[in-house]
Amino acid sequence: MPEKAELQGSVDELTRLLESSQDVFYRTDKEGRVTFVTPSIERYAGYTPGELIGRYAHEVYAEPADRHKFLEEIRRTGTVIDYGVRLVDRSGEIHFASVNARVLYENGKFAGVEGVMRDITRRRRLELHVAESEQLFRNLAQSAPVGIFLSDEQENCTFVNPKWCELAGMTSEEATGKGWLKAIHPDDRERVFHERQAARSQERDFEIDCRFQTPQGKVSITRASAIILKDSKGRFTGYLGTITDLTGIHRAEQVTRNLGSIIESFHDAIVVFTLDGVILHWNKAAERIYGYTAGEVIGRHTEALNLAANHWQQIEVILDRLLLGQILAPVYGSRRRKDGKVIYVSVTFSIVRDISGAPIGATAVVRDITQRKIELDALQRSEEIFRAVFDRGTVGIAMIGADLRFSRVNPTLLKILGRSESELIGMKISDVTHPDDVEKVSQLALSLFRSEIPYYRLEKRYLHKSGSVVWARLTATAIPNSEGVPEFGLAMIEDISDSKKYEQERESIIEQLQEALANVKTLSGLLPMCSWCKKIRDEHGVWSEIEVYIQQRSDADITHGICTECQNKIRKDLGLELK
Repeated sequence: MPEKAELQGSVDELTRLLESSQDVFYRTDKEGRVTFVTPSIERYAGYTPGELIGRYAHEVYAEPADRHKFLEEIRRTGTVIDYGVRLVDRSGEIHFASVNARVLYENGKFAGVEGVMRDITRRRRLELHVAESEQLFRNLAQSAPVGIFLSDEQENCTFVNPKWCELAGMTSEEATGKGWLKAIHPDDRERVFHERQAARSQERDFEIDCRFQTPQGKVSITRASAIILKDSKGRFTGYLGTITDLTGIHRAEQVTRNLGSIIESFHDAIVVFTLDGVILHWNKAAERIYGYTAGEVIGRHTEALNLAANHWQQIEVILDRLLLGQILAPVYGSRRRKDGKVIYVSVTFSIVRDISGAPIGATAVVRDITQRKIELDALQRSEEIFRAVFDRGTVGIAMIGADLRFSRVNPTLLKILGRSESELIGMKISDVTHPDDVEKVSQLALSLFRSEIPYYRLEKRYLHKSGSVVWARLTATAIPNSEGVPEFGLAMIEDISDSKKYEQERESIIEQLQEALANVKTLSGLLPMCSWCKKIRDEHGVWSEIEVYIQQRSDADITHGICTECQNKIRKDLGLELK
């Protein structure tokens, strides 16, 4: 049977080829179970063909969902070329594979998939490394404090970054080709060009100091440094270089030198830790706030410090939310210092990421708010006291807006004016002020809100809802906002109607007395009187009867009569008996 022997020889040859191939040939049934796989699978997956045959293919996928995407793609197109998948080997390591596969049909129905896989882990990692390097270069170029440029073998500029454009005063399009030469100061242009040509001819790196000049005339002292670029065959392809503003570099170096001291001088604690909670950085403020030195905490887990109950569990919840992209407000709470003292802090958390954007840690900026909390508690107590005085005070109290309208009133004021709260809120002060007092009160209130006066005090008349006049003693002051600008007026109103009534009655009596006294003439001084006849001598030396003297010097009229003592004397002289 020569044909059979020849066929068996071909099969044996094919088997040897498959076994020695670096690629993996496989086949699956319609259910996705492996029905055939070459021994080469063991080289990078760690499984023998016998261990895989009969198992579902998705069991070796790093992400089972990738299998569904693969099936959707191959069913849609019937075949895939260089399709990327991720497989996991026996040890758990992930491999990248490139798959060429096609759909198998039996009697026109889907019967499975067959294909060939090639391990491209090394290539893929190299691609990722290259992509990461390119991204790193891009990020560096965009934010670098130095100008960066690329040129080809013909000395044509192919790339410049924003800093280069800033130093040159040119756009990247203007720098393309030989346009970069216009950025060099005219006096330095020839020297730079010759140095570059000499370095090119010798295929070496070069460095040269020169001046950049913008079209507006701004001159910068710079240092150009360039390294030679070659392709895989060692052929010269151009230069990669930097343009450094020496003044800017000096500032940058100074900032770098001072960065550590700046961070250490922060009043807020800055703590850097891994996503697992291990502390990496602990500044001076953290030592002051928590009482632990950096040497005591760096390398330890934050939970070991016993700052608060369930401290790390709370941080984990916060980190999970931050990793989901949520923006969180500062966290407020109490912490226990090393000495056992309880303090109050506000903490702002943020995620630290590497150059590719992957999270690698977190920072916590901690502010000691113990004193502020004490002050806030005192303020709250003051507000409670104010509220008690406001609501239960014996004088009327009102908050007045800048529009001179009532915004808040207490029960005593409502009683004074005979109005409800809903009636008074929103009314202008002029609506309840006596017309004769409106202008004066309005001017004083406006002066208060303009910060022209700190306060004012006066007696004024209010209008009761019934129409009656209420006299009150008003004391008003301004309440400023956080910027010191008057925002509200505080008015304290004392009802003095009764005392005003008594005062008016007293003044009326005084006026009457003054009027009466104005009509009375009085005698004063020493009056010379005769001890015998009782006559009085006037200023001219003339002696007059006392009646005449009084009538001449006052408005009094004198009537005559006999007193009881004289009556008895006369009766006795006449010999009449007294009855």
